[in-house]
Amino acid sequence: MKISVMTITTVRHSCRSAVIFSERDAAGRYLRFVAGRDHTFRAPLVGEPQPLLRVLTLLALLVSTSGAAQQLGNSLPSLTQSPAAPANASDNTRCLKCHETISALLKKKDVHPAVEIGCLVCHLDHQAAAAKSPQGHYLLSPQPSLCSSCHDTEDKALIAAHRGQPFEKTACTACHNPHASDNPKLIAAHEHPPFAKHQCEKCHQNPQDGKVRLAAASVSELCEGCHTKFQERYEKSTIKHTFLEIDENSCITCHQPHASGEPKLLKARVTTLCNGCHVDKPGTKKFVHEPARANCAICHDPHSSNYAEHLKADVNTLCTACHGLRPPSQNSQGERLIMPEGFPEKATKIFLDTQNKGHPYLGHPVSGPGVDPQKDKPMSCASCHTAHSGDVVQRFVGELRGNALCLSCHGKK
Repeated sequence: MKISVMTITTVRHSCRSAVIFSERDAAGRYLRFVAGRDHTFRAPLVGEPQPLLRVLTLLALLVSTSGAAQQLGNSLPSLTQSPAAPANASDNTRCLKCHETISALLKKKDVHPAVEIGCLVCHLDHQAAAAKSPQGHYLLSPQPSLCSSCHDTEDKALIAAHRGQPFEKTACTACHNPHASDNPKLIAAHEHPPFAKHQCEKCHQNPQDGKVRLAAASVSELCEGCHTKFQERYEKSTIKHTFLEIDENSCITCHQPHASGEPKLLKARVTTLCNGCHVDKPGTKKFVHEPARANCAICHDPHSSNYAEHLKADVNTLCTACHGLRPPSQNSQGERLIMPEGFPEKATKIFLDTQNKGHPYLGHPVSGPGVDPQKDKPMSCASCHTAHSGDVVQRFVGELRGNALCLSCHGKK
């Protein structure tokens, strides 16, 4: 391979420094090999490094300070055959045109050096090569092997940072953001207080035979030790999430124990988590109820409830919290109903009198017993509307239109 450009520069990140050797081939593609004092970033290369590059790499690994690394770079200007190209030249710009959330993330204080080198250090170019990645996100390899290709899991400083707990088989993104963070060491935005305070002993014993040991018999027992108010409410509830009842480690099915990019230490957005099990409930039809699109936990309590379907209140109270002209502030148990900002303001308003009548026309009840042929079913908003999504305007039940909906209760006259 003919080299047209070679540049040497230094990337500074935390206490590390790295020397980046950047080549450009005849086709204009940038190829990199990165070496640092504490870690070696073995960024993918097309073909083998040139002999000269191998020598420079060995020199770089002997460099002890970033200043010396810069001197090394400055001492070799004659090696370049044309004006120097930026060391981080890559296809990041093309990637970030679509991946806007990542672009916004890169404005944070601490950016992963691999990002500065280029997206293709960790990811396949799915757009150009239509590549497939069995581990998702078009990663070159699964975690943690991808991370350990740069970060030495036997590094003493890295072991000390993890308080001696085994981490070499753990998904690194369970605690670290792979792109950028405002927290040191790329720790995710939301931290579990014991983790943030380095109080590992609150949850962990010393590892044994390379395995993590908890300070309690199970994850649930461990969590209940601190989350006492949650546990009291859970025990008093009449309806409990089935998963919590059958799996003693269920807390970490939805929550990260250390850190997460999501509020409440969730492993993903609420709707993503819920739809992972409740595949029959997602709002996939033409007209989607906005709370169902945004967050299942607006209407449902994910842990326990005293209302059917894990609702936070009875159906009508919950619906009128957004749609009522006089929205209730609490459910029948005296618990506050707090709707997210913007939802009540955007919701279509309905008028109901003191007897719960007035919709869809004056005097029409929205509660109480039904009439033939549904006299055995109590009336509620859900008698006419589906809660998640539908293919008919106003999400009418049974996809019924016009008079068909009315006749489903009142029968043919």
